[in-house]
Amino acid sequence: MVLLAMLAMLSLVLRHPILNAIGGFPIASQGSQGAYYNAVFLTTNYFDLGFVRRGLGGTIARIFSADAYRGALILHALSAIYLIAAFGVLQHRLLRARQSLAAMLIVAFPILSPQMFAGWGTDIGRTDMLVIGTIAWSCIAMHSGRPLVSAALLAFGFLAHETTIIFGIPLLLAIAFDQHTDGRLDSRDLLRAAAGLVVAVGTIAFVQALRAPTAEEMISAMQHLAPPAVDQDYADIRDVAVYMMTLGSRGLKTAML
Repeated sequence: MVLLAMLAMLSLVLRHPILNAIGGFPIASQGSQGAYYNAVFLTTNYFDLGFVRRGLGGTIARIFSADAYRGALILHALSAIYLIAAFGVLQHRLLRARQSLAAMLIVAFPILSPQMFAGWGTDIGRTDMLVIGTIAWSCIAMHSGRPLVSAALLAFGFLAHETTIIFGIPLLLAIAFDQHTDGRLDSRDLLRAAAGLVVAVGTIAFVQALRAPTAEEMISAMQHLAPPAVDQDYADIRDVAVYMMTLGSRGLKTAML
């Protein structure tokens, strides 16, 4: 049952010719406007721009390919596997606890929801799956009584997007409260994990503020690294992607909404 559910998710999210693209298929001409937006967004990486905010996704893509479209596709595939594996672990635990209905719901909801796997399958390159997968693995670690690992995972996800912290912390607090109430988690371990997360996120934000390029440098670099715009519509999409990356707190508010 777990394997079938994971295959169903994977088939939805990998509906595009990813394997052909990885193998060298000329995908630049296939880039939809959504894929182009994400390819531009993922030009922010540590190799070309330094320790830039939200640079993790683009760095992973850049490691596998210098081609923006191909790198986005590979990141998309790896993120899907990363997230689906977390769903598999959660479903396996629920089945072991004889909670069959919950096990089915935790798979049916992301498969059927148009905002999750069905939507991601038509929006190649978004970092949503990387962020949500990291939150899921962090929750699994907290539920397993490993708060330090859980905090480390959230700090890792923060490198991809700030929403990892914004959406992840409330979930971890709920799990930690439940674990502590049942006597399965020591308060000192929770405090150490919380302190570690604050220090890690604070250090990342501080170093990025010191070493990251200015907004003007970011705009120029992203426009240079972006795939060529085939027409004015694509040029406008490129500018929107650059604007969203360099917008700061207003961009974060838009991402949350």
